Amino acid sequence: MTGAGPTLDWMDPEPADLPMITPAQVERLADAAFLTNAQGTIAAWNTAATELLGHPATRAVGSRCAVLLEGVKMHGAPVCTHPCLMVQGLLPTQRSSRTPAHPTAHPDMVARNSDGGRLNLSVVAMAVSVDGIPMLLHLLRHDAHSEHDPLTGSLSRDAFTVRVLDEQNRALRIGSSLAVALVDVDGLKAINDAHGHATGDRLLIGIADALRAGRRADLVARWGGDEFVVLLPDATPVEGIRRLRRTLRLLRQTVTLEGKPATFSAGVAQLEPQAPFTMAIQMADKALYRAKRRGGACVLVAKA
Repeated sequence: MTGAGPTLDWMDPEPADLPMITPAQVERLADAAFLTNAQGTIAAWNTAATELLGHPATRAVGSRCAVLLEGVKMHGAPVCTHPCLMVQGLLPTQRSSRTPAHPTAHPDMVARNSDGGRLNLSVVAMAVSVDGIPMLLHLLRHDAHSEHDPLTGSLSRDAFTVRVLDEQNRALRIGSSLAVALVDVDGLKAINDAHGHATGDRLLIGIADALRAGRRADLVARWGGDEFVVLLPDATPVEGIRRLRRTLRLLRQTVTLEGKPATFSAGVAQLEPQAPFTMAIQMADKALYRAKRRGGACVLVAKA
């Protein structure tokens, strides 16, 4: 478990040693909850899980957890397996009677909901016995705050990285293009030094709002202290430049500091569906550097 709950530790448990639970009791739990057997198949799915993830019990029960939720850790490594290694480790046939069972704590994960989006979930997993059969009870909570930067409301870096993988898969499937922009606030350090960090924070919020005021499909994330990153689905780098230049004009008109318009610099690059995202970021960063060298308030495309 990654911070969401206690590490489970049993010494040589048999099914009879595990806490007993019934599907009816799972249904009555306030938290979203489901049971999986040793094969990773969902055996029970409560109403709270449907409310959280959108999948009805009629679809979830009998499905493999790994297929239904496509659970991954924050950096993309799969969480769920088939069969479920955590439940397999509880079976007497999988271990000697002298071998203590130390199930690995279940990590938090990013799971797919019914509409294709992703949710950050805190997960507590507990080994239980259902009619004498070892199963894994999952308790889920949506960690909404970890998906967004608390100051600007933009996506967090980790949440954005997961969304990028989704968009790359979509672009590969339908043959569309992707562009990525790295955006740097002009003069933020000087503003913080001269006017205080509260003023700098208000500027960051204004720029984040301006970036999010574009196309609904675009994704905006806080990338660093004074940097944002924008993913533009169904857009070429040239179209991305047009979008960022419109945003820069809007920002100049709506956000000012002591009578001077707020500005940013940006570099735009193409993101190939099968290429590492870091490659596109590096290209966009080089274009951003050139934009800064020109004095800022400038949007440039990455050189091929």
